[in-house]
Amino acid sequence: MRIATWNTKSIAPRKGLNIRRDWIEEAINPDVIVMTEAKAQEKDSGPWKGWPSLYREGGIEEKKQQKKRPWGTIVSSSRYELKQFTTVKKRLSTYQLDLDYPGALVAADIYDGKECWGTVVGMYGLTVDENGVSNGSGWHSVPTLMYDLEAILKSGRKRVVVAGDLNLHPQDVTELFAEIGLIDLIHYTSEDRENLPGCSGCGFGDECGHMWTHKNGKADGDGKVQQLDYIFTTEDLLEEVDEVYGGIKDFPDSWTYSDHAPVVAEFKK
Repeated sequence: MRIATWNTKSIAPRKGLNIRRDWIEEAINPDVIVMTEAKAQEKDSGPWKGWPSLYREGGIEEKKQQKKRPWGTIVSSSRYELKQFTTVKKRLSTYQLDLDYPGALVAADIYDGKECWGTVVGMYGLTVDENGVSNGSGWHSVPTLMYDLEAILKSGRKRVVVAGDLNLHPQDVTELFAEIGLIDLIHYTSEDRENLPGCSGCGFGDECGHMWTHKNGKADGDGKVQQLDYIFTTEDLLEEVDEVYGGIKDFPDSWTYSDHAPVVAEFKK
């Protein structure tokens, strides 16, 4: 099972939707993909052809400015059935997902025939506060979205993968997610990679092993070295983790298509 995440930068694409779709199929070849900053529909293109896609209609609304952006998080698969859920049971009540930043979080159970393999949650850490005012990072949106993650984990789902662009550095993410029982797979497999020179907001010293996933510059080589994209899993899936890879090192042409590079986790099936 190959699960990937990629910020497709649909807000200002370097390439058209069809070209980016072909690149995903050829370069990433995912079983399930989480696309952030993605448009479910673009002019004259229709939905992602051949890829049943889950998203929230209308994208994300900036509450203060009352402007709608027609993009958000998409979870898609052409190989497995995805059953989206927007509510979970929480004690004696029903908890509604994706209310604080509509379009930022998409959750689905993955089915291989009649068997449920597990759950995938795609999330995007918007760089705005609750009023839609820009703050330059996901430091407000991500902790808010984590209430949804906690509710999903408490719903009885044990095999959960969470992936997306959080707009936060590793030192702000790894321990934060560990508190609710989610393991940062890039950090978990850090011994499989060399340390990333100049890694921003790392804080892990010799245990770095991060990936350069966000270019953050106008020309090749002049951007800040950043990892902003992540894949997490619950402990129940750890023994099935086979390989974790990504960033510009593993996808050297990704910045031709976006200012982000994908992250991929492969699970033994």
